[in-house]
Amino acid sequence: MSIFMKKHRIDNFFKKRTSKCRDGYALLVTMWVVFIFALLASTYFYQSFTSARLVQSQFDRSRAKNLAMMGIAQGVLDLKNDKIWARYEGDEEFDGIDDPRNYDAKNNVWFTEEEYHQKNYPFQEEEQGFFEVRVYPLNDRLDINTAHWELLETYFLQIGKSRETAEELTRAIIDWRTPGDTVIDKDEDKIEYYNEGEVDDPEYVPFNRDYKVMEELLEVKGVTPELFWGIDEDNQEIKRPLLFRPFDYYTADDERQIREKRGLLDVFTVYNSDNNNINVNFVSEFILKVMIDTETGDSPAAATAAEHLVDYREDRDQRDYENVVPYTRLRDLEFSGTNVPSEVEDQLTVRSDQFRIIARGTRGRVDYTVVADVERSWEEMQLVDNWDRKHDSKVGTGYFPVVRVINWTEK
Repeated sequence: MSIFMKKHRIDNFFKKRTSKCRDGYALLVTMWVVFIFALLASTYFYQSFTSARLVQSQFDRSRAKNLAMMGIAQGVLDLKNDKIWARYEGDEEFDGIDDPRNYDAKNNVWFTEEEYHQKNYPFQEEEQGFFEVRVYPLNDRLDINTAHWELLETYFLQIGKSRETAEELTRAIIDWRTPGDTVIDKDEDKIEYYNEGEVDDPEYVPFNRDYKVMEELLEVKGVTPELFWGIDEDNQEIKRPLLFRPFDYYTADDERQIREKRGLLDVFTVYNSDNNNINVNFVSEFILKVMIDTETGDSPAAATAAEHLVDYREDRDQRDYENVVPYTRLRDLEFSGTNVPSEVEDQLTVRSDQFRIIARGTRGRVDYTVVADVERSWEEMQLVDNWDRKHDSKVGTGYFPVVRVINWTEK
C-alpha cells in the first residue's frame, strides 16, 4: 500500500510539472507569435511610411521641375518683351534690318533685379512652391577656342601662377584644341609628352579640336577643379555647393560672394566663337584687366583702366540696376575717363545675341535647376487676319523676336 501511494504521489508530481511546463511553453509561444506579428506590423507601417515619403518626394521633384520650367519660360518671355517694348519706343516701324534695341545692359527688363532677376513666384494656392530665374548674356567672357598664347599666359599670371606654370598650362590648353600630333614649339608626340612617356594607358589624350563644353578643360593636364572653378585650395568647403547647386554658382551677388570669380569657368566660354566680341556692359573688371594687360603689358595701368570702365556703367554700392548708365554704343567708352587700347576696343560690343537662363524650382525641401542656353534673333513671319482660314487670309509679313534653345542642362 505504501508503495502504491508513493507511486501515485510521484505520478501526480510529474503531472503537475508537465502541466506547468506546457503552460510555460504555451506562454513562450504566445509571446513569440505576438512579437512576430508586432514586427510584421511595424515593418508594414515603416514600408508604408517610406513609400509615402518616396511618393511625396517624387511628387515634390516633379513639381519643382515644372516650376523650373516655368522659370525658363519666364526668362524667354522677358527676352522677347525686351525687344518688343524697345521696338515701339520710336515712331518708325521695325523692318527687320536695324534693331531698335541696339544695346543690352543691366537695366534691361530681363536683368532687372527686383522684378525679374531675383523674384519668387509662389503658387496662389500654396506658398511652398516657387521658382527663381535669372538671365545672363553668354558673350560676357573670352572665347577659349580663339584665345591666343599671350592672353592665356597673362590670365594665369594675373591669378598668381609662376611664369613657368603659366607657360605649361597655356601650352596644354592650346595643344588640346590644335590639330596635329606634336606639341606646340616642340617636336614631341603629344600623348608621350603629357603622359611622361606612358602611351599604353595614357591619362591625357588631347582631342585636337575646339572645346565643345567648358568642362573638357578638366581633362587638360594641369587643370585642377580648383583652377577651373576658381576655388582657393585652402577653402574646399565651396567645391560641393558649386558642383551640386549650379543656380548658386551663376547667381551669387558680390556682397554675398564666397569666392573670387577668377576661375577658368568665370573668364572663358565656348559660346563666343561667332563674333568673338564681349559685351562691355556685363564683362567683369578682372577680364577687362586681363585684356588690357595683354595688349599693353602694363598691369597697374590695366587695373586702373578696368576699374574706370566698370565704375562708369554701374554703382558698386547700391546695386541698383534700374539706375545704371549703360554703354549704348562703343563711342561711350571715352566718357569712362580712361583710354581703351584700340586692340581691346575691337573686341568689345554693346549687344548680345546668346543668353543663359538659369531657373530653380523649389517645392518643399526639393530643388530642381534647369540651365538653358538660348539664341535671340528677329525672324520674318507670315501674318494672317483670320486663324480659322489662316491659309487663305495672309495679309503680309512681320518681324518678331524668336528665342531658340542651343543647349539644355537639368540637375
